[in-house]
Amino acid sequence: MKDQIKDFIHYVVVERGLSQNTVVSYERDLKSYSLYLTETLHVKDWNHVTRIHIIQYLKHLKDSGKSGKTS
Repeated sequence: MKDQIKDFIHYVVVERGLSQNTVVSYERDLKSYSLYLTETLHVKDWNHVTRIHIIQYLKHLKDSGKSGKTS
């Protein structure tokens, strides 16, 4: 999962030219989500993420007092 995050960050920097703040936010949020998937839900591959996993993560953010928009 780390490689795909790295590839995506490279894409948003090189191809999309997003601001450094946006890139940092994307990277932080994706790493947090990936960690939740692997540590809590034991999902090790993006291809195995389901709608239920996404809903569980959004609930986790809400229960933690964080917005579903960012962690």
